[in-house]
Amino acid sequence: MAMIHSVGYEKPDFSHFRSTDIWMSGSGADTHSVTGWAARYLDKQYPGFPENYPQLQYPDPPAIQTGMAASLIFQGTRSPMSVNISDPGNVFKLQQGFDDALTDFTSGHELGFVRQVASQTQRYSDVIKSAWAKINSQSPYPAGNTLAEQLKLVARLIAGGLRTPVYMVSMEGFDTHAEQVDRERPFAGQHAELLQILGDAVKAFQDDLSFLGIADRVTGMTFSEFGRRIVSNESAGTDHGAAAPLFVFGAKVNGGIYGTAPVLPENATTADNLPMHTDYRSVYTSFLHDWFKTDPSAVKEILGATYPTLPLIGS
Repeated sequence: MAMIHSVGYEKPDFSHFRSTDIWMSGSGADTHSVTGWAARYLDKQYPGFPENYPQLQYPDPPAIQTGMAASLIFQGTRSPMSVNISDPGNVFKLQQGFDDALTDFTSGHELGFVRQVASQTQRYSDVIKSAWAKINSQSPYPAGNTLAEQLKLVARLIAGGLRTPVYMVSMEGFDTHAEQVDRERPFAGQHAELLQILGDAVKAFQDDLSFLGIADRVTGMTFSEFGRRIVSNESAGTDHGAAAPLFVFGAKVNGGIYGTAPVLPENATTADNLPMHTDYRSVYTSFLHDWFKTDPSAVKEILGATYPTLPLIGS
């Protein structure tokens, strides 16, 4: 595992919605993008998507996200590039068999697009269910840990042969404006419990990847829309902040601590933030360049500028 100090961006936005858009689009605070950074990468791997997909060379979905809502990170230039699932064994069957003619009007083109997406989704659901059904033995995951359940699904699909290159899982609860710590026990409380959930889930995931023989094929990264303030508020919590640590994990990761530990002011207040040390797009650049082996010119096009790489991922 690698831990990167003080990751963020210039002129941070403290709105959940806007900052989430910035992180998922891979843009700056002054840029409003309608596509996601991962989708722009996938656009280059799946040219013309969604037309003529799935196909023999690319039979699997470009991206998979757990849950029901599609995220901006997978929004491509023409359509979302992810399939959202919770339980592959019970993927919803879309109605098929519509063959009445489409009109030349706008409504006809829109209806044709809906039919195309329905057909495409149905075909993707078949390959997802097929991959899921191939694996009947995995190493243990902690019970009642929803993040672990999502990661267990990801491990099963990859081991089952799905060639989807990007997956996204999520966990909530880090918006700790109150009771971030136990007032009587400063090493306990909500934040410690959340990190325990994260740590247990990632540990089980890595153990399972090794058990399934696919550990070398998977690298993970955490991210959140912002960090927290330096000083606790009156509710034993912290408010929306600027920079935050980011974790990268996997068998191919060059473990260690990257960046410079922030120097905290002696008289910090609840209004003070951790200074940014590493632009978050440097982490994205490192993944695109060293994990996905993307050409530097394409990385620049995807992220809109050139950012330094970090030696996070080995050969």
